[in-house]
Amino acid sequence: MAPHEADHHADAIISPDVLRSYVHCRYKAYLKLSSQVGVQCAYEAALAELRAEAKQRAIGKLEAAGSPIVTSVELTHPTLCLGHSAIVDGELTVDGISVRVDGLRKVAGRSQLGDFHYEPLLFHEGPGAREPQRLLLSVIALLISRLQGRVPDRGVIYQSCNAATSAVRMPGRIKSAESILDDLNRMRCGEVQPKLVLNNHCGVCEFQRRCHWQAVHEDNLSPLRGVSEKEIRSLGRRGVLTLTQLAYTFRPRRKTKSPD
Repeated sequence: MAPHEADHHADAIISPDVLRSYVHCRYKAYLKLSSQVGVQCAYEAALAELRAEAKQRAIGKLEAAGSPIVTSVELTHPTLCLGHSAIVDGELTVDGISVRVDGLRKVAGRSQLGDFHYEPLLFHEGPGAREPQRLLLSVIALLISRLQGRVPDRGVIYQSCNAATSAVRMPGRIKSAESILDDLNRMRCGEVQPKLVLNNHCGVCEFQRRCHWQAVHEDNLSPLRGVSEKEIRSLGRRGVLTLTQLAYTFRPRRKTKSPD
C-alpha cells in the first residue's frame, strides 16, 4: 500500500507497539497507526522471547527485594492511590493512548497519590540500555505523571537475562517525551505524514521489503550508503529530494596540471 493510501483515523490507538516502533523509526510508527502489518522476521521474534525472559528475571529480582507484585491491573488514579509496592503489566489509557506498562515501583516522594509516587520500569532484552529505551521510558514517565500529578525523578531499565539495572533521570527528558506524543497525535489525526527514511533498524523490521520497494520506487536518497538522515534533510532544504537530482549535483574533480 502506498503512503497516500494509508487509512488514518483520529480515534486510532497509540499502542505499546506504536510507541516501541516510534523510538526506532517514525515511519514504522506511522504504518502501525494506519493498521498495516508486515512480516515479522526471526530476529524480531527472538528479541520478543529474550524480552520475556528479561521480564521474568526482573520480577524475581523485585520479589527478592521484598516488593509484593500486582499484575495486569488497570492503571488509574484510584488504583495507584492503593499504594501497591510494585505493578507489572499495568494497562494505562489516557488521551487516546493505550499502553501496557512493563512495570511501576512505589517510591517515597509527595504526589497527588499521597506521600509516595511511582517510577516506571522497563524490561529490555539487550545487555545495555540505549537511547530508544530511554526515550520509551520517558514517554511512560510522562503518561504516569498525568495520573499521579508528578514527574518521577527517575525510571529504571532492567537489562538482559541477568536483570542488571540502569537508572535514567527523568525531569530533563520530559520535553522530548512531550514532543514524541505530540508528533504521534498529529500522525493519528492525519496532520502530518513522515517521509520514508531507511535506517539501521530496517534490517530487522517487519516492513523491510515494503519500505525498500517504496524507497526504490520513489528514487529515495536513504538507500545511499553513508548519507545520514540529517544530511538528507539538509539536501531536501536545497531542493535535492531524489537520487537522480543528487546525481545532477555531482561535478568531477578538476584535473590539476602537472608541472613541466
